[in-house]
Parts: sequence; structure tokens; C-alpha cells
Amino acid sequence: MLGSKHGGFDFFMQKLKPVEQQFNKNNRPYNTKAIFSHPFCPEFWRCAAGEFKNWRMLVFAAVIIAMRIAVKAVKIVIIPGALNFGFDFIVNSAGSMIYGPLVGLLVGAVSDTIGAVLFPTGAYFFPFIFVEMLSSFIFGLFLYRAKLSSWRVIASRFAVVVVCNFIVNPLVMTLYNAVTGADPYKFITIARVIKNAAMFPLESVVLVIWLGAISMALYKLHLLPEKPPILKVSAANIVALVCAAAISALAIFGYVKWKKSNTKPKPESTPAPITETAAPTGDVPNTP
Repeated sequence: MLGSKHGGFDFFMQKLKPVEQQFNKNNRPYNTKAIFSHPFCPEFWRCAAGEFKNWRMLVFAAVIIAMRIAVKAVKIVIIPGALNFGFDFIVNSAGSMIYGPLVGLLVGAVSDTIGAVLFPTGAYFFPFIFVEMLSSFIFGLFLYRAKLSSWRVIASRFAVVVVCNFIVNPLVMTLYNAVTGADPYKFITIARVIKNAAMFPLESVVLVIWLGAISMALYKLHLLPEKPPILKVSAANIVALVCAAAISALAIFGYVKWKKSNTKPKPESTPAPITETAAPTGDVPNTP
């Protein structure tokens, strides 16, 4: 029956309840309350793989996929045609913090594929899927079942910028240009370095505020293994934020200067001289 203990809606809701399991030598697959200081241990990966069997995590992953697809088109223009602030990374980080790096790989692949089909922004090139997958994987390595701190959050964003923006994405672009026969892609450019240097401090600050604001709500929903600490603004945090703001401002100023210096003015068009072989329309050249 629909209201029975082992069938219908009640059975489905039972599946969505958090499963309290502990490590032992028997058949317990993973510990839903475990906290790790680093991902370099078998138990971390046991927990990450176990999330594929947790219905709550799979439902949450589906919600994150929908949110990532929706927010990809939402951007705040900082400098027209140069710097834009997107919101995909904050949704990505929150999801990877909950379901870990392995489910994050699947979420990155699915969100990129569905997003490319529903909201295409250009020619689809399959290897770009690895950029999305790696960003979710890296956020999961730093944030999944970890004690949340501002430095850990900043480090996670820094790792994503270095690995995805400076290594994987240029490699994929190089492959894309080679396949399409376009000009060779420059692996490192001044524009790319300045753009990422300008956006990294701002994105890091937003990420710390975002994860600190939602972590308590996620804990009350039984999506985090322990009560998260309150992210306090210490003197070191204030100094870091001031330095980050200064670096961001200098980077944006430098990028604007660099772009202006490398923008060649368009040559003024001059009327072509009238010759016998190129007479104005309606006129006939003089003939002897």
C-alpha cells in the first residue's frame, strides 16, 4: 500500500533519510560522520564512493545539476568584453562539498552536456567536459568531509584556477585549434594571467561568504557530517582581504592599460583616386 512501512511513498522517504553507519571490520561500507584532514587515505575514497548509494546525495546532485545549468548564463559584467563575474563556481563548490569528488565528476559531466544542448554558446567540443569535471573534483578534494575554514576555501579556488584555467583549458583549446585548423593557441598570455589574477581575490571572498552562510543550513538538513564552525573575521583575514582587493584593483587597472596599448586604431579610409580604369559610377572614361 502507499502508506505501508515497506512500500510506496514512505519507503521512498526512508531511502532519503541519512544512514548512520560506522567503520568496522564487518560489512559497513562507509562512515557518514567521518571528517578528514586530507584526501590521501582509503577511508576518504570509501566515503566518496559510498555517496553513489545514498539517495539523498543523488537527489541533491540532481538539484545542483539544474542550478549549474541555470546560473551559467547569469553573469555580472565588470569590464565590458573583458571581465565577467559568473556564479557557476559557487554552486559547484557547494555541491562538491556535500557529495564529494567522485559524484562531482558525474555532476560536472552531466551539467556540461545538458547545458551545451539546452543553451549552446558555440561549437560543441567534447574535451571541454573535462574542465567541468576537474573543477568539481578539485572542490571535492578540498571541501568534502573537511573542517571548513576560510583558508581551505581559498586554497580550493586557487587550485581550480591553476589546474583548470591555466593547464587543462589551454590544453583543450590547443587541441581544438589543431583539429579545426585554426591558428596555434597561445598557452599562456598576459591577458589570461591578468584576468585570473583580477578575479581570484573577488571569487575567493564571495566563496568564503557563500559557504559560510549556507553551511549551517546544510548541516540542519543532515547534508554535512558535523556542525560547521562559524567563520570569524580575524586580523589575518582582514589583511588578506585588503591585499586581495588591492591585487584585484591593480590587476584590473593593468589589464585595461594593456588592452588599450595593444588596440590598434583603425586606419581612416581615404577615397580612391579616380582613374580611367576606375571611374565613378555613371561616368564614362574619356576616350581619344
